[in-house]
Amino acid sequence: MMREWWKDLKLPAGRHPESAQTMKKIYDDYIRRFDHFKMFKPIFCDTQFKWHTLLAYFGLFLHNTFIGFSYLVTCILNMDDISQASFPANMIILYLIVLSIWCQLVRLSWTENVTIIDNLVTIVKGREEYCKYTGTQYDVYLINRRSKILRRVTGIYTYIFGFQISWLILPVINTVFGEKRVPNEVGNGVAVTLGVPMWTPLDADHSWFYYCIVCSMQLFFFGSSALFIGLGVFFNMISQMGILDEMNLLIRSVGELDSRTSRLLTDKYPGLSIDKYSEKYDKCYFECLKENIIHHSFIQRTFSQYQDLVSVTMAVPFFFSSIIIALFFADITSGSLTVVELSIEIIHMCMNIILMVMMCYFGQLITLKNDELRDSLYNTEWYNRSKEVKRAISVCMHVTYIPMELLIGNIMILNHENFSLIVNSAYSTFNIFYALQK
Repeated sequence: MMREWWKDLKLPAGRHPESAQTMKKIYDDYIRRFDHFKMFKPIFCDTQFKWHTLLAYFGLFLHNTFIGFSYLVTCILNMDDISQASFPANMIILYLIVLSIWCQLVRLSWTENVTIIDNLVTIVKGREEYCKYTGTQYDVYLINRRSKILRRVTGIYTYIFGFQISWLILPVINTVFGEKRVPNEVGNGVAVTLGVPMWTPLDADHSWFYYCIVCSMQLFFFGSSALFIGLGVFFNMISQMGILDEMNLLIRSVGELDSRTSRLLTDKYPGLSIDKYSEKYDKCYFECLKENIIHHSFIQRTFSQYQDLVSVTMAVPFFFSSIIIALFFADITSGSLTVVELSIEIIHMCMNIILMVMMCYFGQLITLKNDELRDSLYNTEWYNRSKEVKRAISVCMHVTYIPMELLIGNIMILNHENFSLIVNSAYSTFNIFYALQK
């Protein structure tokens, strides 16, 4: 009975054999370089999940949930000390960001069978069906550029967020610098001698055995969180850059409508002189324009699907990144951080600012490319073409008047203006904490 249920389960596109080669290539090109624990290999390279794999991910979820809950209790118990409360608060936000990425990864609609993996397969593989002018020199350039950027950015985010493991050796560093923490005698369960103070049922302040166990749990939490954040950055960037590159290719192709039409006319009618005002030229022109229309429809559909998938889940890391900036300002005003803790906080804050910059930058670019496509359509010699071509160009231009805006939570548009708004809000928060400190 269990086998029949598992056989009838609607799996994401990445689990089906026809997409296995595409997913394996994506893993080899991008993910394998930083997947040291082989956590993501089953997601990309297996045609179906095995039960022990699902149990392993479920165990990881329970472990990280316990750590997140422990940091929440720690934050509540230390509300009277902002420096002791802000560090675990950062960890709570980190856990929620990872949880949102996790939900985005495994999201499964039982009616439409749409997941982030389906969208990724559509972008990478589906374009071959809807874009008839692939393989050009410009197309190859876009693909190579995207691969290079994705490999570097994904690796940077994985290792930088993995740098949070250095928090675990903070007690040793502080001892060297003469700033050893005193064990907690209050009895509230918060082990303050850890790199990041955390509530736990184990007395890690007075037992090396329990101390090692809790440090191992934190180590596993930081390591898995770094990998999932790197994967989340990869999924969002490959989707956004894929859509942008398709837009660039479409704009370039629309600008080369005349040269494409001339090549098609020569292929169809060898030896025929090219007359831009002939009926045959006009028919070839419409065929080339039709390819652009099909390609544009594919881009619109892919963008709409991506928007539906990440509208809510992407709001979590975006808004929490702004909160992390505010917490960083609060730590500075408290004046109780050591040099090492302050350095780690600065690195953490910078990476979250860069994350917000990238999200807003790509959102702004998508909007601008839509406007650029409209200008490119208008700059064609539509006035010398037939009514059929004029009507097709007019319809395409009207479609581009519908803005392609990347929304988070269906509330805020990702663009430069809203990024400035978030930064100004964080600066205002800093001024409030600074005034209270005085």
